[in-house]
Amino acid sequence: MPIRSLAAVLLVLIVGGRPASADFLVIGSNPTTELAVPLGLASDGSNDPSDRYQEVFASALFNKGPIAITALTFYAQGQGAGGAYNPVTYNFGLSTTSVGVGGLDPTNLAGNVGADAASFGSISPTGNAASTLTIGGSTPFFYDPTRGNLLLDIQIIGQRLDPNFLGASFDGQADYGKLSSSADNFGGNVASSGLSLGITFNSVPEPSSLAMTAVGGVLASLWLRRKRT
Repeated sequence: MPIRSLAAVLLVLIVGGRPASADFLVIGSNPTTELAVPLGLASDGSNDPSDRYQEVFASALFNKGPIAITALTFYAQGQGAGGAYNPVTYNFGLSTTSVGVGGLDPTNLAGNVGADAASFGSISPTGNAASTLTIGGSTPFFYDPTRGNLLLDIQIIGQRLDPNFLGASFDGQADYGKLSSSADNFGGNVASSGLSLGITFNSVPEPSSLAMTAVGGVLASLWLRRKRT
């Protein structure tokens, strides 16, 4: 293979990278409470909107640098497992926010959302909740913890069938208020607890690392070319 062609192949491999094995981070692995908000409750369509839930996660939780988030997992253990889902649609969004833990504004939930907000996935669950609920992202969300905290934004489309409906409840965090906090319009207040969350992700190489690797590949190809001549 000509040296120039070899160098081009090396650069493609370097920039494209190899498929990385997925990592998994659980936030709130020792739950102390169970939450019906937001996955077990929805608006009855009358005088209570109850259609949005947000949770902010401190950037300090993500010590591997930039990541590509590919799935979110919620846990319905204890009394929550087996409870029924509301017949509604849940839209999951992610963004990088400048709002700190404990700083979400329940009166202006849209204002908590970061500029890079992206739709992550949407589900319309039916039947009873299993022990876990995993949302696979339609497109990975690229999150750089040096740019701010991670915001989970869940919006509910539809109405529950019965205002007295008692649905599935999901695990709440033991470390709530330290590394994460939440807010919602289920009463318009900052919530007293937050959902436990599992995040599946791949690490993303720093641009400087990619550049250095690319330079190394070019130098190697030039060395081979000089050696052959």
